[in-house]
Amino acid sequence: LALKARRSTTRRTRHEGQAPARASANPLAEITGQELLTILDEELLALPEPLRGPLVLCYLEGATRDEAAQRLGCPLSTLKKRLERGRARLHDALVRRGLGLSAALLGTILAEQSAAAIPGTLTHKTAGAALALATGNATGGVSPRVTQLMNGGIGMTGWNKLKVVLAALLLGGLLAGAAVAASGVLNDDKPAEPPNAPAAPPKKEEPPAAAGTLRVVVLDPLGKPLPGANVHAGIWTDEKGFKANQDVETDAAGVAPIKLPKSFTILRLWASKKSFAAMFANWEQAELSSGKGVPAEYTFRLESAVTASGRVLDEKGQPVKGAKVRVSLANEPMPAKSDGRARYNNWLAEGSDSATTDAKGRWTITNAPDHPNAELSLLVTHPDFVTNNQWDAKAAGITPKMFRDGTATLTLKSGVIVRGKVTDPAGKPIKDAVVIYGDDPYGSQTPCKFATGAEGQYRLPALPAGKTSLTVLAPGWAPQMRTVELKPNLLEQDFQMAPGKPVRLRIVDAGGKPIPGASVLTMEWKGSKSIYHDHNPNHPKVPVTGIPHRANADGIWEWLHAPTEPVQVNVWAKGFEELEKMEVTGGASERTVTLKAEHRITGTVTDAVT
Repeated sequence: LALKARRSTTRRTRHEGQAPARASANPLAEITGQELLTILDEELLALPEPLRGPLVLCYLEGATRDEAAQRLGCPLSTLKKRLERGRARLHDALVRRGLGLSAALLGTILAEQSAAAIPGTLTHKTAGAALALATGNATGGVSPRVTQLMNGGIGMTGWNKLKVVLAALLLGGLLAGAAVAASGVLNDDKPAEPPNAPAAPPKKEEPPAAAGTLRVVVLDPLGKPLPGANVHAGIWTDEKGFKANQDVETDAAGVAPIKLPKSFTILRLWASKKSFAAMFANWEQAELSSGKGVPAEYTFRLESAVTASGRVLDEKGQPVKGAKVRVSLANEPMPAKSDGRARYNNWLAEGSDSATTDAKGRWTITNAPDHPNAELSLLVTHPDFVTNNQWDAKAAGITPKMFRDGTATLTLKSGVIVRGKVTDPAGKPIKDAVVIYGDDPYGSQTPCKFATGAEGQYRLPALPAGKTSLTVLAPGWAPQMRTVELKPNLLEQDFQMAPGKPVRLRIVDAGGKPIPGASVLTMEWKGSKSIYHDHNPNHPKVPVTGIPHRANADGIWEWLHAPTEPVQVNVWAKGFEELEKMEVTGGASERTVTLKAEHRITGTVTDAVT
């Protein structure tokens, strides 16, 4: 926006003859927010999953470090180290793409001045103003001229994309000196009030929820009770035996009672009914730990939905039947009567609810928000065609109007079909062996693992031409891997499994005592992450097939059928520092692994009086 204002001023000044034209323009002067988001996506996807996951969770999804560590199944100390390494690598990658601070942003904003000449207060105020805009606080030191530019310049990009762009700059270290501001605003702390700001009117305090119950009310667009709506609750709690996922139907009064545990860290609610746009609301850990908690009653006001549809064709223009179409919102338009917490559910057709194309290649959903700024994203899969990994419908030239009038069309490309058979050394078929393609299954949006049938046969979906790796896992056998050049008329890729050799680790603390249940994460093998698994049930793409992931009660971890090539593993346990990139090899002698205790600092926080 600042660059836009500068160009406008320069054109006007040149026209008036008051200043000469600039001799050169910075290459970032014309970069768009969408292009920056694309660059960020590319560089994030290029990072290895152990570094990418923490960055996405903590900086782009707003999770706290404790939440991210829990979701990724790793110690907090490990998460912190991965965040530091991930930020450094992302920073270097963005600089290589020409997005360094001194060479790009400041070079344009401050002409020929060097980055070293910028006062720290200016950097801090710039970052603070940007973050204030990103969080919707368009006052706080932001001039009316900037507000005008903001309203005129953001347009269809939307607040959510602006937040991501700013998060990208902060994440890559391109807004130097903004760490203090970022740590406050990006973690939902209240930003500082500008001098002489009028006092905000007192907010009406919501009464806390009654012990064990939250009354969820669902209304129709006219404000009348909506019976028969489904309210789904997802609750993060350590309370044993509590049903964390609940589905409750609203009664005649539009009420659905949701049971709450005594303590929980996250509460997420979805309200939906056919012919209405589904809504979502959540309370995260930072808000719940403030002591306010959730209200005794929360109300959703659903909006009428509209139909979105389109066609899927092959390269010859013929309809593709049986394609699965996953549909989501590409942006976050605010519902007309939202209370600021409720918003549209991003996933419109996902998993078993994905749309399926008919004989004419046509798919339809009936729950798209009736909002003029709603943009949709698609992911289309079919076993006979290369998966369309382009979620952005806009990039494919599809407009929101095309979805509404049913003219949105996507073309799938043909690819190479990989078939084969998995057998034991005697030639007998192995059922339920798992075939994985690619070196980083966690980096894919689509399934990368497929099981063999009763005759040991497998068939992969159509893949694009080029090199890929195939890995086979089966209980009782060592993993097998090979690189394959995908091309037309590819021969069948048969695998004959081998027994493998045992490897044994004894995991102890500094005093030599066994650490029962210690985790051993398989990370990398033969330069590939195809057997990587982090124990996280939210990441089921790579199966737990013949590879143990925890030590027994005596601290013994034993892989009976390990390959003879070295496998990198990470070893950790709660309360201990993670031991990274240790190599194990099938047939090697037993090793003792000693974990160091994790250093923790504790204390007490009191007020001034105490």
